[in-house]
Amino acid sequence: MKKVFRRSLVVFSLLLLGLLLFGPRSVQVYVDGLWFDSLGYSGVYWTSFRYKFALFALFFGATLLLLRGAFALLHRAFQSHALGGRVTRFDQQTLNVEPEKFMPALTWGVALVWSFLYGIAMSGRWEFFALSFHGAQSGD
Repeated sequence: MKKVFRRSLVVFSLLLLGLLLFGPRSVQVYVDGLWFDSLGYSGVYWTSFRYKFALFALFFGATLLLLRGAFALLHRAFQSHALGGRVTRFDQQTLNVEPEKFMPALTWGVALVWSFLYGIAMSGRWEFFALSFHGAQSGD
């Protein structure tokens, strides 16, 4: 019974975190869409939104793939080298350090966070990409 409760608590916590992170932005996108529609420029708004989302998805996916591939190659190359060992603390007790247990979660966390940040940064430059895609000169 504890495993079911723990799993449902984790799922609920993730849903709540997702709602707190993406809920306000979703409402803002909806309200902006309504406002631009009332002005008759909904096509312009949704086109820019699609550009931003496509750039975010493209750079998020490419960065995640690149980082996870690099981490997998590093793991394969240094798999035979032990990262952990025994450490003697100041009170003369030994402590076993085993980073192999948390290293996969750490690499996934680093790759996801960095990919998210890079995707956000590149989606903010959507005008530059739109101008470049259509062959226009930009001011950069």
